[in-house]
Amino acid sequence: MRWFGKKAKTARPRKAATLASRLRRLRRRGVRRGAIILAALAVVTALGWAVASDLPSRTVLAAENTIARIMVTARLTVHEIELTGRREAEQGDIVAALHLRADEAILNVDLGAARERLESLGWIAEAEVSRKLPSTILVRLTEREPFALWQRGGRIALIDRSGEIIAEDHLGRFTSLPLVVGEGGAETAAKLIDLIRTTPDLEVRVASLIRVSKRRWNVRFDNGVDLYLPEVGQVEAWRRLVALQRDDEILSRNLTHIDLRAADRAVIGVAPEIAARLRDPGERT
Repeated sequence: MRWFGKKAKTARPRKAATLASRLRRLRRRGVRRGAIILAALAVVTALGWAVASDLPSRTVLAAENTIARIMVTARLTVHEIELTGRREAEQGDIVAALHLRADEAILNVDLGAARERLESLGWIAEAEVSRKLPSTILVRLTEREPFALWQRGGRIALIDRSGEIIAEDHLGRFTSLPLVVGEGGAETAAKLIDLIRTTPDLEVRVASLIRVSKRRWNVRFDNGVDLYLPEVGQVEAWRRLVALQRDDEILSRNLTHIDLRAADRAVIGVAPEIAARLRDPGERT
């Protein structure tokens, strides 16, 4: 950025240009730049034809060099990046993905390739890259929304609703999100999480959601009790748990699991010491 200082008081005043002369100068400048831009576009079109026609590489290279010289003459080179939509993505990663060189001819920038590189970054769901002549690249981003944490193979990742991995480092501020465990869990957890969120009193007690054999879910509560959900009919099973908690406070009992995989019965697993007493009544006090 260029800074213009005030003139010294002793400087000789310049005669003010008339409005008409200024307009003529601006018009000449605009016509000249417009002509250069048209020439550049013509060369770009010719270059595209040369590539499509499979002309010798030296011909294509010569055309590319001509474009670069015209762009520099017209000052159609990249001087600024205008970025919108960034909240979480690292600015350095975005700049690296754009892969722009200082004073690169703006018409030489491959917008499609830049968009693809941006969308390969974890935080970025969609990217739009365009030109604003003479010298600005416009970048508009749509970032992914953090939805849950996914644990598999001893590693934890931040994922969005669809299960796409957003990030695997610096996740401390996302620990309040649901924890999904197991292969196949990331892309299938959204419906179950939505169901659990309909019952806030139970939601706050959920410690993790465990995917079993890529087919069904166990829900582990904060007291270590596991709820076994069926492969089909999760909504009905969850409603049965809600009723059991409302009527019997079942999650306050000394249990190991609540098996609701069968639609017509609930199988309750009791703690080992309780089971031993039930097997040997003489031990009961």
